[in-house]
Amino acid sequence: MTRLILLLLTLLFSLSGSAMGEYSDFGRSSLAANRPAAAMETRLERLGYDQANTSRILQSIKNGDQVVVVGGNMGRVNAVSNMVNNAGGRAVTYAPRNFSGKSRNSLEANRSWIRYWGKDKAATILDIGRQPTIRSGGPSPFYGIENRSLNNWGIYTPFSY
Repeated sequence: MTRLILLLLTLLFSLSGSAMGEYSDFGRSSLAANRPAAAMETRLERLGYDQANTSRILQSIKNGDQVVVVGGNMGRVNAVSNMVNNAGGRAVTYAPRNFSGKSRNSLEANRSWIRYWGKDKAATILDIGRQPTIRSGGPSPFYGIENRSLNNWGIYTPFSY
């Protein structure tokens, strides 16, 4: 019985005060929570977004709003959409149901998708631009449709192709 009481007191002490990090950085969870947002802000600045649009996108992420991510390479798009999700936003990317290559139907489906999110729904758009390296087959026609549409509708993007 004495051992049980001693064990319980040891356990109680280990879960209190300084043993739980009262005087350490463990309790600064808000600092850890801000890291994804800080990484997202750095990425936006590197992409060429000005302060006003960086703030607008970060506010949408903070609010948990849907943020549409477009760009010239789906690997990069998915990486940035993961950053958006990790920072608290809800990323949306183009994922066709029945992808049939660069057919007219696929391109029209992409055009309808960006119209729905960008124009009809007025969602926050995060355009990450073209792939920085030369892409075999030339620039993505899907991203071309997205970028031209955003520019035609006056939706801010730091890129114009």
